[in-house]
Amino acid sequence: MMALEAPRLNLSMKFLDPSGATSPAALVVGGENVIEGKLNDPEKLRELSQNCDVMTIEIEHVGVDTLAKLEDEGVNVQPSSKVVGIIQDKLTQKVRLTTCRRAFRVTPKRVNSRDLDLYHC
Repeated sequence: MMALEAPRLNLSMKFLDPSGATSPAALVVGGENVIEGKLNDPEKLRELSQNCDVMTIEIEHVGVDTLAKLEDEGVNVQPSSKVVGIIQDKLTQKVRLTTCRRAFRVTPKRVNSRDLDLYHC
């Protein structure tokens, strides 16, 4: 979605996608602007961050530890690695949303002992 709007705003973009040059983003920005690789591959995330003003994340299935290291090195990651880490765990996300200063209405959660056992593994 960002790839469609970026040209209108005079922004150039590059992407990390397991499909590489055959990804949907490549159809919009060209295959040369898509890095082929897994979203949790530290080397590929580092490559993506090179020469970027802002590194944005559209999906939470990404290497949070690498994002945190990149932030420590001065890369502007949005949303932050801390936020991505929270949303990777849906129980943590739901608890966070319901207990934050401006609590959000969310679907009631039911946690059974089996869920907690798995959560604390």
